Amino acid sequence: MQSDGFCLKRYYREISRKPLLTATEEKDLSRLAHKGDLEARRQLIEANLRFVVKMAIPYSNHGLPLEDLIQEGNIGLLEGIERFDPERGFRLTTYVSWWIRLAIQRAIEQKSAPIRIPANSFGTDAQGQKLPSKF
Repeated sequence: MQSDGFCLKRYYREISRKPLLTATEEKDLSRLAHKGDLEARRQLIEANLRFVVKMAIPYSNHGLPLEDLIQEGNIGLLEGIERFDPERGFRLTTYVSWWIRLAIQRAIEQKSAPIRIPANSFGTDAQGQKLPSKF
């Protein structure tokens, strides 16, 4: 089995091959995607997967593996692309960053451990005293 780091590098290499979009291309593809053009939607998604990785990295020490954070960010990207209105004058990345961040933060909140107990605190109470063995 391949290590997670190798898989992430390979994933990033794959998504880095997709060209970034200009503001005009984003608007045109967004309009087509809202009319039901699946190819335009696919191009918007693929062109912004690098952005999701960039946004997920700062959250990598919050209880979930980076791969899971990227996947949740991808879900946020899909939601943001679905709701994006190109007529408002904003770039797509400006708009979807909110949805990506929201999806990542919700995943951390719902899927990571509700209470994190440091490894050196197992078996002790709040004052650092050893707990009776019945616990």
